[in-house]
Amino acid sequence: MYVWSKTLAVALVVALWGYGATALQAKDHKDQSCPKPQGICPAPVLQRPAPIESTCCAMPSVRTHCEAPVQTGCCPVDPKEVSRAQKEALHAQHEAAEACQRQQRAIAKAQHELDEKYAKEQRRIDRANAKLNDRASDLQEANAKYESFYGGSTGATAEK
Repeated sequence: MYVWSKTLAVALVVALWGYGATALQAKDHKDQSCPKPQGICPAPVLQRPAPIESTCCAMPSVRTHCEAPVQTGCCPVDPKEVSRAQKEALHAQHEAAEACQRQQRAIAKAQHELDEKYAKEQRRIDRANAKLNDRASDLQEANAKYESFYGGSTGATAEK
C-alpha cells in the first residue's frame, strides 16, 4: 500500500512537472505560434429593395360624338347598335379602370411585403451582430485574463 502511494505521488509529480515545462515553453514562444486576432468580421449589409414602379398605362376614354354615325352601305345606322357599342365601350373602360386599381393594390401589397421581409432580415442580422459582439468581448476578456496568468506586463512578472 505504501509503495503504491509513493509510486502514485512520483507519477503525479512527473506529470505536473511535464505540464509546467510545456506551459513555460508555450510562454516563451507564444508570439511566434499564435497570431493575434485581426478585428471582427464586418456584418453583411442588406440592400434595401427598390420601390416597385407602377406600370399602369394611360387608358383611352370613351368619346361622345355629336355628329351622326357614319353610314356604310345603303342601310341606315341602327341607333340601338350605336347605343350598344357605346355601352360596351363604357363597360370596357370601367373594367380597365378596375384592373388598374387591382394592379395598384397588388403593387402596394408586394412593396409592403418586401419592406416587412427586409426589416425582418435586418433584425436577424442585428441580433447575430449583437451575439457576435458579445462573444468577441468575452473572448477579449478571456484573453486578457489568460495574459495576466502567463505574463504580459502585469504585477506577477514584475515581482520575479
